[in-house]
Amino acid sequence: MPTKDEFIPAAGPPPGMPTLSTPVAEPLAASASQPMAKPASEYGDLGLTPPPELAPDVNAVREAQNTGGPVAASQKLLDLVNQHGGDRAYVDNLLSYSKLTLQEIGLTLGERVKSNIDDKKGKNITSDTLDRLAQVADKAGSNGLCFLGQALAQGLPNDNDLNQFDDSLKDLREDKGKTAGVDKLAGATVKELMNSDKNKAWAELRTEYRPINYATQAPETRPPDTSVPPGKMDPNNRWTAGSPLSAASNAHLTNTEEQFQAAASEMTQSEAFGEQPKYNFFEGDLQAKPGTPPEKWNLQMAHDDKEEGTHLSLDQWLEKGKALGVGLKLDVKIDDVQGKADAYLEMLDQVQAKNIPDGKLMFNLGPDEVEAFGGEIRKRFPNAILALNPGEGALKPDSKATLDMIRQAEKFGSPVSFVLPYDRLPGDRAKLFSKLEEVGPVSVWSSNDPRKEVVENPEGSAKALREAGATGVIDLKKAPYLAVVADKAMDIIPGSKAYVDAVMRHF
Repeated sequence: MPTKDEFIPAAGPPPGMPTLSTPVAEPLAASASQPMAKPASEYGDLGLTPPPELAPDVNAVREAQNTGGPVAASQKLLDLVNQHGGDRAYVDNLLSYSKLTLQEIGLTLGERVKSNIDDKKGKNITSDTLDRLAQVADKAGSNGLCFLGQALAQGLPNDNDLNQFDDSLKDLREDKGKTAGVDKLAGATVKELMNSDKNKAWAELRTEYRPINYATQAPETRPPDTSVPPGKMDPNNRWTAGSPLSAASNAHLTNTEEQFQAAASEMTQSEAFGEQPKYNFFEGDLQAKPGTPPEKWNLQMAHDDKEEGTHLSLDQWLEKGKALGVGLKLDVKIDDVQGKADAYLEMLDQVQAKNIPDGKLMFNLGPDEVEAFGGEIRKRFPNAILALNPGEGALKPDSKATLDMIRQAEKFGSPVSFVLPYDRLPGDRAKLFSKLEEVGPVSVWSSNDPRKEVVENPEGSAKALREAGATGVIDLKKAPYLAVVADKAMDIIPGSKAYVDAVMRHF
């Protein structure tokens, strides 16, 4: 057993936390059926001492930490857990009242990561501690797992190099076969790294481990699709909340009176159902313009200032969409997240006032907008779809842009869809789609800009995307003839790109 001199002392409890001289923690009900661990902030006063029957065990864990460091403390936890037959109520209460000791263990392991201190032969501080905590995690309930995850996440630096921390977890899982406990411990850590916005550390662990669902004690998975594909479309209720997104036919531009009416009246011939409306989902682009006092903002549907026609207000667009019973996708183009925060809230107020079933709503947001307003949207509209768009950079299974979307999906919860531009898809689309589809359906849209990849055959391209695994909305537009010509010209005529750039500035 290592002596106290053989481990790196923790930096101490975070500001506002009690000192570690006395084992104190918040009480938990002794229930193994607790459905979900609460955030630490929702628990009571940390200054309460454990009940008499638990105090000797809590003190023993505290003493082991004081004299032997994290390996000794985690070993004492494991011994006590085994002595009580792995009873989850006991395990959760022991971890609850030992929370401050767990925090010191986490801070110690985190300091080893920050200081790049490796385990040495006979002094495997990181590996041995994680080994024992993983075995404890395997016997813990939802609250205990939450405490373990919070302690480790709090101690880890927000860095994409976790030194031997993630290496030790991988070794325990792959070489020593301790899969269940490691997946629970790592999954809880991933979840709490996400909750604490340690995005770099989250991304490093998320490549190997999925966040745990505290209620089921299993890795979080995409909710099963229990919906039934819609039958013949009802002209007055075109989209049924909860329908699979693969059944969505999206009218991409409905900002003006003319565009909306054209989309509403267009029909299509179905082999199964005959003639019926072509579109069951309407997309509109929301702009926030300075309003006329006393109104601060004029929320108007418009793609840009060059779009012709009679533009609808947000209120009018919502009213018309509600009357048709279509799914409504708001492509939010309020570019100043901080400066126009009240415009976002005004948008949400107007949507909420219409009492549209939230399962018929989709909010299309950029990465910064999701961070700023994803929580508010999810609170007001629990069943609305968050359409998550990638940030800059390559779209590959483990690229930053991809992992950021996954993190946001897991942070704000289902339902979500990953909305990918056709021209940014990698050659091996199936691997990217597979990674994202574990969390939510992949949707794809295309542009007519010849400087990007244009679509000549929407039906054939859509079929290929489905075969690659995309189950969301496929919204591909057939590129105009001139766009196709310009696209090919840029491939074969030197200097043609500059000409195309000049032309596109006028569109």
